[in-house]
Amino acid sequence: MMMRAIGAGLVLLLAAPGVWKTAGSQNRSTGLEIAGMVFDGGYGKGIKGVFVSLDDSSNSFSAFTDAEGLFRIENVPAGRYNVFVSVSNFVQYKSEVSVASCQTEFNFRLQHEDEAALSAVDIAGKVADPDGKPIYRATVTYLSPLDDTVTRSTMTGQDGQYTLAAPRPGQYVVFSSRPGYEVRTQTVLTHGTQTRADFALPEFHY
Repeated sequence: MMMRAIGAGLVLLLAAPGVWKTAGSQNRSTGLEIAGMVFDGGYGKGIKGVFVSLDDSSNSFSAFTDAEGLFRIENVPAGRYNVFVSVSNFVQYKSEVSVASCQTEFNFRLQHEDEAALSAVDIAGKVADPDGKPIYRATVTYLSPLDDTVTRSTMTGQDGQYTLAAPRPGQYVVFSSRPGYEVRTQTVLTHGTQTRADFALPEFHY
């Protein structure tokens, strides 16, 4: 009689501490273990107490991160889920993920609310050969060392100049390349509204 009184919306605790699923998922006794980390995009450190949830049309799974920013959710069937990541003082993260036997690790970068209010910055410069002659159609790419999903590329004009918009101030790894030339890389710390990164690419000798 007690079990019949449990409504469909009651939240049941799984075996793993801090991990929950709704009653709509209780007949799914087997599945995949999802694990990952939620980290501070500004400092690269794990964030404690972040709420992480996976939802589809009939199932909902969730967990809170531990002191190191790690989370674990058990018995998640393979499929596509809406993911929601939230904690105070950070911008909420929403996206869609595919859970499969070959993809069970998910890491999330959260942006400080104060950081989100900062204006975007430009990384600009010139790509030339060692003699200063502009290199046309050289590729310039930046990526964030804290989040490899933050990346963008462009090509230089006839004057060798380029401009790349970065989403926020911070540290970026910028590299330039062109067939027939050696690749050059530099790390820049953006500031103000524009940060300059010039490249001198020597010809590649086989």
